[in-house]
Amino acid sequence: MEERILIEKRTTNVSSFDIRPSLGNDLDSINLKLFADEYLPQAIDKDVLLEDFLEYSIIQQKPIPVSALKEETKSNFPKWAIRELLMNAIMHRDYESNTPIKFYQYADRIEIVNPGGLYGNARPENFPSVNDYRNPVIAEAMKVMGYVNRFNRGIARVQHELEENGNPAPVFDYQRMGVFGVTVPEVDYKLINEQFVIKDLSVRNKFVINQEEVRSKFVVNQEEVRSKCGESALKVFLLIAENNSHTAESIAQQIKLSSRWVQKILTKLKDYNFIERVGADKNGYWQIKVGDENR
Repeated sequence: MEERILIEKRTTNVSSFDIRPSLGNDLDSINLKLFADEYLPQAIDKDVLLEDFLEYSIIQQKPIPVSALKEETKSNFPKWAIRELLMNAIMHRDYESNTPIKFYQYADRIEIVNPGGLYGNARPENFPSVNDYRNPVIAEAMKVMGYVNRFNRGIARVQHELEENGNPAPVFDYQRMGVFGVTVPEVDYKLINEQFVIKDLSVRNKFVINQEEVRSKFVVNQEEVRSKCGESALKVFLLIAENNSHTAESIAQQIKLSSRWVQKILTKLKDYNFIERVGADKNGYWQIKVGDENR
């Protein structure tokens, strides 16, 4: 800790790499054609230049179950989060060092390492709440050009994006002198599938238990209807259990009673809390009251 503070004090008045003037040169001295046509094809594979490197080389999608009959695709990494971490590595790296930014993809994680540890006011004890800029001109240019959105908000959003996607939390390495690293674990598809199986079995078991409970209470209800309301009321009750959209008129036709008499039976069943009308008379439906609620 003390050694790092001493190093920072010694470099306080030293101009950072990206704000040193290139004496004798101006914008016309930059040969963009040479850079685009000669340097980039040699530095980076042609396929990578033509395609989105992250989307087609890093980000993979696999189907995961969300219900017994439905699947959805989930990415191994959220593209925005990995892109933001790469932008951070470019923005905050130490350009005095000739060490390149390192991007490694393993079977279960991604590791990004850049030269240059925490800088200025950023400390291990306050990261990522406090940030500082080793390369302020590069940082401003990246913001103006849309490569980054808001200063000092990238890490918080990265953590949120990873959590939303189902990835474990990223692990930041800022203890080593002169480098900054981050490890991003991949989505654990096996764990997601195991969690779904456990959840699905739980739902199935609960459904079977509830089904048996409803069936037993419904049998009891039939006996209560007969004893309290009579045989005709039981016929009405069973017709409603079979088709809850029945009307007094349709029930009357089936059991050969008048609509007025069926209406009286329906009122009696409601009074005893065996049935309940949900919605209007025209578009509503009947609901069987299972159990002994208020009876």
